[in-house]
Amino acid sequence: MGLDSIELSVIREFAEDMPGGFFIYHADGIEELIYVNQAMIRIFGCETEEEFRKLTGNTFPGMVHPQDIEKIEASIEQQVKSDDQKFDYVEYRIIKKDGAVRWIEDYGRLVSTREYGDIYCVFAMDGTERQKGRMEELERINSELLNVYTRENQYKQALVADAVSYLEVDLSKDEFITTAMQVLDGQSVDMYEFCGMPHFDCFSEFISYMSVKVDENMRGDYLAFFNVSRLAQCYEEGDWWQTMDVWTTDFSGKRCMYRYHAYLGQSDVTGDVIALFMAKDVTDRAENQDLWQHILKKVWKDGVTPNSDILYKVFETEETCDLMDVISEVDGLITPRLRRKQQHFLVDYRGVRHFEVFMKAEYLKEILAQLLDNASKFTQAHGDISVVITENTCDEELCSEFLCVVQDNGCGIGKEFLENMFHPFERERNTRECGGFGRGLGLTVIQELVNRLNGRISVESQKGEGTTVTVSIIARWKESKNNGEE
Repeated sequence: MGLDSIELSVIREFAEDMPGGFFIYHADGIEELIYVNQAMIRIFGCETEEEFRKLTGNTFPGMVHPQDIEKIEASIEQQVKSDDQKFDYVEYRIIKKDGAVRWIEDYGRLVSTREYGDIYCVFAMDGTERQKGRMEELERINSELLNVYTRENQYKQALVADAVSYLEVDLSKDEFITTAMQVLDGQSVDMYEFCGMPHFDCFSEFISYMSVKVDENMRGDYLAFFNVSRLAQCYEEGDWWQTMDVWTTDFSGKRCMYRYHAYLGQSDVTGDVIALFMAKDVTDRAENQDLWQHILKKVWKDGVTPNSDILYKVFETEETCDLMDVISEVDGLITPRLRRKQQHFLVDYRGVRHFEVFMKAEYLKEILAQLLDNASKFTQAHGDISVVITENTCDEELCSEFLCVVQDNGCGIGKEFLENMFHPFERERNTRECGGFGRGLGLTVIQELVNRLNGRISVESQKGEGTTVTVSIIARWKESKNNGEE
């Protein structure tokens, strides 16, 4: 095509009245605009050609959203190289004169001319509404795929991850989707038939029946955890994963600890809130925790403080601890739970100079893990949780004070409970409303571990605003060139 100035004038004549946008620009240099029609000027919200050229810098790159231009230029070049007719099609955003962002569908062709050299002739139209429709459809498809994947993954976890029982419930209707199933040697059997128990139409009636087998002091938590209204509310708030441990009696009469998991979702067909419940047998782990329970009961019953020599028997001597290893392990332990609740998590250890210290690593790991577990448990979905570890100098040679501050913006603790919070079996009254279910031993164990490290623990909290726990430990650090020393 030998386009010259005369032919360009002809193009101007017919292009001015086109309903869609049309423009021509140089293919090289700064890609300066040669021609733009009135429809294109209106798409950009301009009244005159002068106004349009000033807005765009009179170049093609000036027409395209800054975040899109690099990708668009590369796509155009690739298409033109691979097409004998030198055609291309791209979609990109523009910024109108009033600041509004719109989508453009661009149909271009590279043309060689005698007078202007290589140029691009482009037909363009506003494709914003069509783009919105496509994005909405993609979001719908992605949502459906995510729901299907999540449901399948939940079943895999229930069947493969050593579950002892599982069931699926329509919480909106308080009825079963999958009846209660028992897992025996990797095979699922109907729990009703296997255990000779009556069938239930309502899930809440089934839970009421099963609660008789739960230890009396944990029965209230059990009923609260499986409360249909509470679970539906958790789903609405984005807290889609729930867990609790409870002592119960299985159908063989054996007392065991079950860890219940609840995976919340929504039916693709009805829109009802649904839940997949799974139970794991964690009796071995629970028996180790119960050793603490029996010791603490005896200690507090006899009026002895937690610093009693009775507790020293379960601890070992001082050892070398790598703080980075502890931080990494705790992060690995707590991150899955935080992700399930979509909570924001920050770890900051920039204030630490010495990472190799003489300290019982298992104690520190348990302290941080318990504190973060509590923070996650009592913080809403999408809430904020942080751990900040700093090091301060102290008078003793080769020693520093290490401060571990765990902070959240969860439901907080009432002033009246703060005074007794480290007593065993004490729990804040609002813990169930916050999603906290347990035996009330976590804080007592944390304090005891802090005591073993010759440290101090303090708590600041206000209902509805969150909690800040500060642990202070003075420890010797290992003198080394690789331990923060010059």
